[in-house]
Amino acid sequence: MGIGPATLVALLLVIGTAGAAGAQQSPAVPACSCPSPDDPDDPGGVVWRGSGVMPTLPEIARRIAPALWFSSDEPLLVRGDRSRVPGSHACDQPSSVPIVYYQVLGLVLSGEERVDDPDTDPRFFEKVDRFLLKFYYYYDQDIGVGAHKYDLESIEVEVVLSHGAVCSEIRMERVEATAHGVRWYSNVLKIERDTVLPLTILVEEGKHASCPDRNGDGIYTPGYDVNVRVHDAWGVRDVMGSGVMMGTDYVSSMTKPRSPAFRLNPPPSADACFGARTGSALTSAVSGLGTYELRSTSQVEACTVDDPAGRLREMMEYHRFGEAPEQRETEVGLALTSPESVTRLISGVNVRLESSQVGLAVQGPGIELPQLWLVPRVTVVGRNVSVEALITQTASRWASWYMSGGYASDRREAERNGGFVGELGWKFRLTAQGKLRWAMFGYSFAGVRIGIRASGFSSLVNPRAIVEIGAGAF
Repeated sequence: MGIGPATLVALLLVIGTAGAAGAQQSPAVPACSCPSPDDPDDPGGVVWRGSGVMPTLPEIARRIAPALWFSSDEPLLVRGDRSRVPGSHACDQPSSVPIVYYQVLGLVLSGEERVDDPDTDPRFFEKVDRFLLKFYYYYDQDIGVGAHKYDLESIEVEVVLSHGAVCSEIRMERVEATAHGVRWYSNVLKIERDTVLPLTILVEEGKHASCPDRNGDGIYTPGYDVNVRVHDAWGVRDVMGSGVMMGTDYVSSMTKPRSPAFRLNPPPSADACFGARTGSALTSAVSGLGTYELRSTSQVEACTVDDPAGRLREMMEYHRFGEAPEQRETEVGLALTSPESVTRLISGVNVRLESSQVGLAVQGPGIELPQLWLVPRVTVVGRNVSVEALITQTASRWASWYMSGGYASDRREAERNGGFVGELGWKFRLTAQGKLRWAMFGYSFAGVRIGIRASGFSSLVNPRAIVEIGAGAF
């Protein structure tokens, strides 16, 4: 029996209707929306979610660029030229607005394909899993203790690029803001869910050291705004700009309250995930200094400036301004791309005087505990060798207590005796800079340790004084 034209048309209409109904019932593609404040799966630091064409490096940098918040007594602002705070690099074209520079410092590849030029590679997002993005701030003058011409400051942001089947994501994981050319002084924030975006950076008065402000309230709170190496973090010491030193540990009176009139915002980004969290009355939108221009370091050409002391060149080398990024296929070593690492395998080497004998003490890498540092060390004095654990509160303050304990082995002729040994004392440090740092094998500090040492656990035996002189933090 054949099928007539009318029957065929009816069948086609039924099939088409069923297909349309099925299409209406199929699940919709989820939208790539920014995380909400009550999202339990939000890790914090998400600056963008989307699909389709992925952002290029300049677009990523624009979404991550932080706001800068100055003291109302910042000397360069008081003098009236706001375009210098921060200004264009001495080797760059001048600008009528403030300038912030960016560059990739190191990156971890998602595959074997390398990035050609981070600024221009259209497939940067596709090729990279995570990278260090560095922002630079140039001031033509540093004012306060140790004042000098030319001042280059920076922060590093560890950025994670998630490559989803439907939605991709850009997330800030960690921020390290430098202070006074010593890595140990860096103000480090591990991004948490309540971090307000765009990230705010507090700028120290006159000296221009940088510090994260996690909730954007204009107040530095140790342990909150900085939650890594808290006892070693510099914080924000506005008194440095006036030439006043107030002790070695941070106290709240060192930081002046910030006014919205002295906040400088980054360039706007329409699709950035900002505004999801507003932790303070002074929201991220408030700004009295306007908006800065974001430039790549690649446009700053080599030049000759009036710099007989070579300070600008040294600062550019220290901050790795304009260097090509290191490209790695694994995450190992990404955070150690700095020439000065706080996790050196050998954190200190000292000549040791104990019981009128000269020996050697070597410290291993520090292990950060919630309030203390735990440091393995070995001492060798004559035929006495000890393996100990040293505990101290800080690795960078000019003076700090320490205590250590462990096992000591003493070989005398054919006999070998061993047992517990303990030590208690103080470590005094000075910053090693310039030629002194070369003499100290590249360590940031040189110092003297003075203490009392004794053998035995339940009862102290053979108490004696010790003195150590050498290089290293611990």
